[in-house]
Amino acid sequence: MIKEISIFFEQFEPVHEIKDTGQIIFGLIDVGIKVELITINKDCLKRYRPLFPVIRAKIGDLTDVGFWERLESDTIIFYYGLRQYKKHFQAIKAANKKIIIKLDSDGRLWYPLHYFRSQRFKHASGLFRRLARAIKWSMPLWRKNIVRADFKQLEMADAIIIESPEARNNLIHLYDYWNQPELAEKTYVVPHPLEPLFTSGGLAPEKENTIIAVGRWNYSEAKNPKLLVKTLVNFLRSKKDYQAKIIGSGDDVVRKLLDKYGSDLGDRVKILGHLTHNQLQAHLKTAQIFFMPSRWESFGLAAAEAVCCGCSIVGTPLEPLKYLSGQGFSGETAADFSLKAVSSALFLAADKWEHKEYNPEEIANFWREKLDRKTIAQEIIQIAEKI
Repeated sequence: MIKEISIFFEQFEPVHEIKDTGQIIFGLIDVGIKVELITINKDCLKRYRPLFPVIRAKIGDLTDVGFWERLESDTIIFYYGLRQYKKHFQAIKAANKKIIIKLDSDGRLWYPLHYFRSQRFKHASGLFRRLARAIKWSMPLWRKNIVRADFKQLEMADAIIIESPEARNNLIHLYDYWNQPELAEKTYVVPHPLEPLFTSGGLAPEKENTIIAVGRWNYSEAKNPKLLVKTLVNFLRSKKDYQAKIIGSGDDVVRKLLDKYGSDLGDRVKILGHLTHNQLQAHLKTAQIFFMPSRWESFGLAAAEAVCCGCSIVGTPLEPLKYLSGQGFSGETAADFSLKAVSSALFLAADKWEHKEYNPEEIANFWREKLDRKTIAQEIIQIAEKI
């Protein structure tokens, strides 16, 4: 029986408390598991007062067998445990501990799925880096060595967690491509958990004709603000009874695009900037549609929060959005990343709302049960007890 679990996340910062890392920790605590977080000591932790034990390790500690032996827990959840963590894994296994890798990914980790057809490959970084990346991944020996290093980590792990069924399907394809099909048996789908703020409480008595989009819009490569604005302008010019609310950092980016493409819409597009989670929840509860035009997402926490507030989602054909859309039960994903395809998905969603084909209470109840942090904690415990 599992009584204690340790979680290693090198990049942990206080903001991660309200994201999946913190909610996994709190969920495990909620169901009676003793949890400690292990991270590298860093400046942002100096004044941090966590609500759970945190081990602020030195870099050298993490490759020391004795460090891992001194932990009371037998199971380590290791965030992003690939490639550069080989010595860490060797030390953990020498200390006779079990490792669960938490990938936080869409599953497009290696050639050929993250090659030229990938949106991340096409749009991340500048032209020179993309060219260098194309050359690198065109060299069979180079890409084989990279993949081999990652697969050695996966082989040492006792279990692998990824966030959506489509992402797992990508991994299964890649396991088969690289002649490692046996890894499928220890690869599990465990979605990100949400704060109780989003998985409990009542809904608004009635939904408004409102579309909400949330993102870091200054991260334009991933969040795709140009497609966001073009799609909303196209939709709002046709649907005069709808409004849109755009939330998140980088509102100056959105304003410039709106001035360029949709200056005629006036106050029907509200740019609200960064909001607290309480404020965000209030807006999601009254909105019909959550719109996510991203080029890539590992899970899309904001979309998950939206369905738990009874919104339907509309988005690009990303692995987590296909999952959260529930094959039409709670949203629509576009056929591709084009303006035409994404606009069609948005118009379809509006039509379904007008014909009462979406039931916000059913959507919220379904996803609240699945994404409740205690539910996710129990799934992780089951995996830990199985391995």
